[in-house]
This record gives sequence, structure tokens and C-alpha cells, in this order.
Amino acid sequence: MKLLISIIAVVLLPIYMQAQFDPNWGYVSKATADSLKKSLLTEKNDTLQMAANRSLGFYYQENKLDSASYYHQQQVKLAKKLDLKMWLADAYSQLGYLLFFKGNSIDGYDYFLQAETLAKDEKNENSNWHHWVFSNSKSLKEVRLSILALNYNGIASLQYSMGEDQKGKDAREEMLRIGKQINNGKILSIYYGNAAFELPTDSAMRYTRKAIQYGEGANFKINAGNNLLKLSYLFYTKNQIDSAWHYVYRALESTIEQNNTRILSSIYNRLSLMNATIRNNADSGLYYAKKILLTAETTRIPFDFLAAYYALANGYYSKKNADSSLQYLALYSQLSDSLNKDQIKQLTEFQKSAFAAQLELKKINEEKTAYQNRIKLYGILGALAILMIIALVLYRNNRQKQKTNKVLESTLNNLKSTQAQLIQSEKMASLGELT
Repeated sequence: MKLLISIIAVVLLPIYMQAQFDPNWGYVSKATADSLKKSLLTEKNDTLQMAANRSLGFYYQENKLDSASYYHQQQVKLAKKLDLKMWLADAYSQLGYLLFFKGNSIDGYDYFLQAETLAKDEKNENSNWHHWVFSNSKSLKEVRLSILALNYNGIASLQYSMGEDQKGKDAREEMLRIGKQINNGKILSIYYGNAAFELPTDSAMRYTRKAIQYGEGANFKINAGNNLLKLSYLFYTKNQIDSAWHYVYRALESTIEQNNTRILSSIYNRLSLMNATIRNNADSGLYYAKKILLTAETTRIPFDFLAAYYALANGYYSKKNADSSLQYLALYSQLSDSLNKDQIKQLTEFQKSAFAAQLELKKINEEKTAYQNRIKLYGILGALAILMIIALVLYRNNRQKQKTNKVLESTLNNLKSTQAQLIQSEKMASLGELT
């Protein structure tokens, strides 16, 4: 019976996970998410439970980070239980990303490192081939390298936030190298979209267009709104206002279609600002500011609330409503102070030092472990050397003993032969005397 259940799970899992070539890259609709949550109440098969938890984790990444963390933690538990290393690497990478986004860079970095270790190990390609379906990957090697590349993206973001630009660039270049190696459009789209931030306007625009092109080629729809929004901003900075409006509305359309609430907040923020500053339309600016707040109440992300309070303070100020403007300005100030204390995104110097100290401690522990391993190795080698010397001495003694025994045996044989001859001679002599 257990064997039959395993076979059914293996056969049905690709269907359950939206088939081998998944155009949504693991993201699911609200209806599918609701269905998956219900299935977890009755589903007994660990593999199907793990797949459902992963999909729910991706779904909630776009609106509720705590819920996303919960489901990816469930993915970790089941991956460990089933000893499925690539599922575990994927879960660690997602948790690293979520913790970093929530401001816990130290724990986030630790998850990224664990994911990197698992995803670098080629042996893990063979541990779970029949359990994995990963967005458009054609082989287990592509699965592993895709996870590794996306993990480097998280490491790069963290390093840039720490002011370690060169390390961030190095990690992002590793992502690019892998993306090109396996020709993965999602990875290349994310790379060019993120790398655009570090470039002058014209180069940034070229990179953002590449990000859009690769995303469309890979049918990576969930992130399309983000890149279109970047392009709108770049046109805005070049004072090409018509194009800025065109792309912000395209971003809005794409993001509503994909139900990507987190990016939707950024689009509403951009629309509020553009209406207030370009069109001098205070009503539209306030309208979109209110939509930012509604979105923040869904995502529960502190920076969405911060953007909403700031936009609402400006909106009410433009409407000459001083009381409401001051009210939201006070909320903005309180939350800003709180975020500055907690340093959810921008780390304080103390936290930077603590982070650097943790990395140094990790390095020291690794060196200590390596030293201890060397001592153990030297001990083993020393013991083997002593055993070899003893063996050689015993072997030599044994050989010497064998030689001595042979000499003694030969001497005894000669003595016996001589003795025999003497006896024979004596017998012959006795016979002679008798005759």
C-alpha cells in the first residue's frame, strides 16, 4: 500500500505543481492558494505537503511575509524528513530572502550560506530527481544551478545593503555567469533588473529593457510590473514624461493581472507622486496615496506603511487639510523613528559591526574546525606511521627468524645426515669385524 501511494505521488506531483514547464515559476493564484491550504488539512503524503507549502510560501511572499516564512519553514521540516537536499536549499534561500527583506540581515545571511553549501554540491542532483519540478529547468543540474544563482542574488542584495559593493557585485556576477551557462531567462531578467540600479541612466535603461526582454522570453510574468515601473522612473528622470506615464500604467496593468500586491504598493506610490507633481492633481495624488495604505494593510510591510503615511501627508497638505496632513506626518515620523531604531533595512553602524563580527566569528570557527580536523588527520597519519614501523620491524624480525630457522634446520639436517653416516660406518665396521 505504501509503495502504491509513493508511485501515485510521483506520478501526480508534476500535475499538482502545475506541470514540468511552469510558466508562473512557482507562484500560484489566490484560488489555487486557497485550495492548497485546504489540502494541507487532509493530505497525508509528505511530498505533496512539501510541494503545497512551497507554493503557499511563494504566494504569500507577495503580500504577507510572516505567512510566507511559516510555509517555507514547513518546507524545511519536510525536506529534512525526506532528505531532499534541493528542496531544502530552495527553502533556505527563500527564508534568507524573507528575513533580509524584514531587516534581519544576520539570520538571513546564515540561511543564504546554508543554501549555497547545499546547492554547490553536485551529489545533491541525484538525491531526489523524481520529486522536483522547477520552473522550466530541463535537468537536475539546471535545478541546482538555478537555486544557486537565485541565492547569489539574495547574497548580492544583502552585501550592497551593508555597503560591501564589490562583494555584492561579485555575487551578482556569479548569478549572471550561471544564468548564461544554463540559459535561464528568469535568472537573467532578475540580474539585469537589479544591476540597473548601480548604473547611469542610459545604461540602466538598456539593462532594464534587457530584463523585460528576458522576462517575456521566459514567461516570467510575476516580475514584469517591477521592471516596467523601473523603466517609467528612468523616463521620468530623463524628463520624457509621456513615456513615464505609459510605462507606469503598463506596470499597473501587469501587476494587477498577477496579483503582486507588494509591487502594487510601489506603483501606487509612483502614481501618487506623478499626479501630485506633474499634473498638480491633488485629488488623484491623494487617491493613490490612500491605495498605498490599503495595500500596506494587506502586506503588513513597514515600508509600505511608511510610503503611505508620507504620500498621505503630502496629499492632504496639497488639499490644504492641515490637521490630516499633520496626523499622517506624525505617523510617518513615529514609524520612521521605529524603523531607524530597529534598522529594518538600513543597518546602524553597531549592527554593521555586529554583522561583521559574526562573519569573523564564523570564519574563526571554520578555521578552528579545519585546524582540529588537521590535528585529527595528523594523529591518524602518525598512528598509521607507527603501525607501519611496527609492522616493518615485525616483518623484518619474522624474516630473520625464518632465515635463522632455515639455517638451524639445514644444520640439524646436516648433523642428522652426518650422524646417520657415522652409524652406518660403525655398522659396516662391525660387520667387517664379524667377518
